Amino acid sequence: IYNSSMQSLALYGKKGHGVGEFWDPRGICATPDGDVYVADMGNHRVVHLFIPKTELRWVGTIGDTVFEAPFDIAVVPGGTLYVTDYTKNCVIVIDTSGKIIDIWRGFYHPRGIDVDASTIRWSGSHQEVVVVVDSAGKAVKLLDRRTGDLIKCVSMAQLGMPDADLQYVALDYLGNAYVPDSIRCQIHKFDNKLNYIVSVGECGTADDQFDHPRGIDIWRRFGQVIISERSGAQYFWVGVDVKDFNLSYDAESRNIVLDFFVTEAAYVSVYIKGKEFDRRIYRHRVPIGRRTVYARVPSAAPPGKYEVKVVIEPTYSSYHYLQKEFTRKVEIH
Repeated sequence: IYNSSMQSLALYGKKGHGVGEFWDPRGICATPDGDVYVADMGNHRVVHLFIPKTELRWVGTIGDTVFEAPFDIAVVPGGTLYVTDYTKNCVIVIDTSGKIIDIWRGFYHPRGIDVDASTIRWSGSHQEVVVVVDSAGKAVKLLDRRTGDLIKCVSMAQLGMPDADLQYVALDYLGNAYVPDSIRCQIHKFDNKLNYIVSVGECGTADDQFDHPRGIDIWRRFGQVIISERSGAQYFWVGVDVKDFNLSYDAESRNIVLDFFVTEAAYVSVYIKGKEFDRRIYRHRVPIGRRTVYARVPSAAPPGKYEVKVVIEPTYSSYHYLQKEFTRKVEIH
């Protein structure tokens, strides 16, 4: 299923083993130039398609004698493909001609995969890493893209979610990983070092709910997120949530002190308003995670009672719509 225009959807392929046919297709990835690659699991191959304008076309197959059960696929500029093989328990690095570049072992029924590289235009982290859903959906691994060496492994059981059933994974502009969980009906988010950030959603079909989500993809430039579910799909923007927000005033240093946890890199602005002084006194970008911010009150602000407004905005195109605001009363000495 693909959007042949901004207003319409189209279908490509049918069940089978030949040209234009698939058998239990799983993961899919695409390049900005229109190349599309599909992990055709049941046919033990990767299918190469091309969409020059509005209609998908068959190009050929890759790795017909290489794969047993290709589950998911990721691509970097230049045509290097990273494919998880669920049955072979490995990641196979292969080029578009079918030449094997490397095989990474040490997996158990790997599923979803995504890649970050300095050659990807809309990559802000400039890391050379691969993220893999492993252990039959019970763990997430971070690997060096150049060598396949393991950097970090996170077990969902260690996070208190032993029942998790992770499927696919997608990276955003900053390299943060988003992983759908089809059993818990949540999206789990990790930063680009694979530190756990937050889980969102619950089972259902209402707002802020998911119907057993599986697939996910992110247009990294603008932070647009598509999540496929059991009976449809949902469209989101990457926003920012704020947890454990605390504000205090340090009279000795004349600093308004903010302590909080942000689920995404964000712009933080601090405004103070009194009888004789009304101004923004701070605006900076902060990274994801727990942060402490010091906003110095200018000497031009006379002592008295003030209202402090804190605005926290995402860095993507959604910043006009998804900002968080907090107001507090303080007395400045």
